[in-house]
Amino acid sequence: MPTTQPPKQILVAPSPRTVSDIFSSEDLNRLRAIGRVHIHESEPFNDEHFNETGANADIIIGQIDLPESRLQRASALKAIINVEGNFLPNIDYAYCFRNGIRVLTISPVFAEPVAEAALGMAIDLARGIARSHRVAGRFWLKSGRREGEFDGRGVFRSCVGAAGTATSWTFAEANTVVAFIAGVLTVMLLM
Repeated sequence: MPTTQPPKQILVAPSPRTVSDIFSSEDLNRLRAIGRVHIHESEPFNDEHFNETGANADIIIGQIDLPESRLQRASALKAIINVEGNFLPNIDYAYCFRNGIRVLTISPVFAEPVAEAALGMAIDLARGIARSHRVAGRFWLKSGRREGEFDGRGVFRSCVGAAGTATSWTFAEANTVVAFIAGVLTVMLLM
């Protein structure tokens, strides 16, 4: 008679994110099909919580502190999945590597937004947009218009640079919302 293995124990402690930030309902159900999922979102993760759920975990999804003392108690641990896309010094990586615990990251999901931000920053450095925005900010104060506020019709203006400032008022007359960020003009019509 074949023996069945106990279900995997999966600890999800996603702070600073939430479970709904990381998993759709469908994906969370798929995770539950792999094993028993313990979710910790309510308060800071301490040793008591670790002893209850982390010490028996096969997989930890989160950003909790995992010094050697905790890792030694987690004898079944096979993988840690970092939810930030970084490798903070809160895990004893040397212990993990010596003991075959894989430390994985979700950084590929951030690749496109980070690339877009980097492009925006490069454009800003080349064109001096933020510097121009500070100059334009003085115009807003002198004219009685304040950046980042709703006007009487509910049009929100928050623009970067002198062109963005002028564009904001032009498009506001046509009942649109304008965002002029890092030299890229985005216009949304108001419904």
